[in-house]
Amino acid sequence: MASTVTSTEHFARHILRPEDVARESFLYNVKLPDQGLVGLVYTWVDAQSVAGCAAWIYGGNPDGSAIFEIADGIQVPADQGFDAWTVGPLSASMQPSNEGTTVSFAGDRIDVEIEFHPMHERYLYSEAPSGCPSYFADDRMEQSGRVSGRLRIDDRSIPFEALGHHDHSWGTRDWGAVQHYKWLESQAEDTAVHVFDLQAYGERHLAGYVYRDGVRSGVHSADWDVTYDERWVQQTVELRVVDETGRRTTVTGQTFSDIAFPVDPNATLVEAMVRGEVGGRPGTVFLDFLWPPDYIAHITAK
Repeated sequence: MASTVTSTEHFARHILRPEDVARESFLYNVKLPDQGLVGLVYTWVDAQSVAGCAAWIYGGNPDGSAIFEIADGIQVPADQGFDAWTVGPLSASMQPSNEGTTVSFAGDRIDVEIEFHPMHERYLYSEAPSGCPSYFADDRMEQSGRVSGRLRIDDRSIPFEALGHHDHSWGTRDWGAVQHYKWLESQAEDTAVHVFDLQAYGERHLAGYVYRDGVRSGVHSADWDVTYDERWVQQTVELRVVDETGRRTTVTGQTFSDIAFPVDPNATLVEAMVRGEVGGRPGTVFLDFLWPPDYIAHITAK
């Protein structure tokens, strides 16, 4: 189903309920598979206007591991908007979907400047048949696009024109309510696939889209084959998607860098950057899997 969101809706900060689990956040990434690098810049703010930011680079270290930098617990003005957003080392000017958005992060080892231009209309989780899960967000937006700018890692400076992705969510984020999810974002030239496959409250929730041949269509079904290493980190993926127009698209690949971090006592995110194919074309895949920490400990102890 095509989005009916106007070009300016949801770009301003949202009023959050005064809950400990209420938050608003957005992310931009840059994919440089030829360099073996993927960079991400992320920021968040809670109902008390306490904010933070982070940047990380998959493959940034000489051994291929990720570099991660974070600043948290920063009070920001309640009227500071995302069109002129500053939190610690991060600055952003998020603009409506038909305009360029800029974001930068000036850290100790990571320095990145990104300009993002979308490939397609924004996708909202509320467009999915079952809507957006209220325990995960009031709503969430996903959009693939093209990025340009510069990435610095220590003394290494890399100008880029590449593929990238943007997400933005607001509302409740009750990590403990989620039993497991698989979040995939993948791109090849002029093709993008996003799937959010979540298990919670004994039910499966599926959202996402396929963008091919200039047409964006919601996900109807998604079937996964994933292999894991001894750490329970995803190593290979094959995802078969059927969209609402009946098109079949396959995403495959193998991990080249990963990172795992606890976002909550009840949830660990295991993220992996993958080289592979999207709809039969060379592309990059970002896998973000959520597992309860006790489950990971149980599986890896065997």
